[in-house]
Amino acid sequence: MMVCYLGFLEDFMANFYCEYCGQKYSSISSLTANTCSRHPNGSYKGKHKPYEGDEKSNYYCEYCGQKYSSISSLTANSCSRHPNGSYKGNHKPYEGSEKSQYECKYCGQKYSSISSLTANTCSRHPKGSYKGNHSPVK
Repeated sequence: MMVCYLGFLEDFMANFYCEYCGQKYSSISSLTANTCSRHPNGSYKGKHKPYEGDEKSNYYCEYCGQKYSSISSLTANSCSRHPNGSYKGNHKPYEGSEKSQYECKYCGQKYSSISSLTANTCSRHPKGSYKGNHSPVK
């Protein structure tokens, strides 16, 4: 009985963040009920999307590996390695944990940082051989 109660408190006290703008909410329902100023379809043209990673002291961009101290500062800046083109979209928070090596989800190659991983093109990229960069596994 006590375990269930502690689990409830953990869920109750958790913070939830938007993947697009980094705004913090106390519940998933309040997060997803509101429109987002940095939605990919345009400002306030879509709902917030929950960030599914853990709270951390550092957040990294999934596309380029740049490091920020908060999700909101990360998502406020445009990314040089954005899939739509250089600086044609904002950074996306990497949802995985910090690791000594990062592995490409398409080919399995390993690098010591997200930035070195995503700087190189991938032979097994879904767009075609060497037509896109490596992407980290969570």
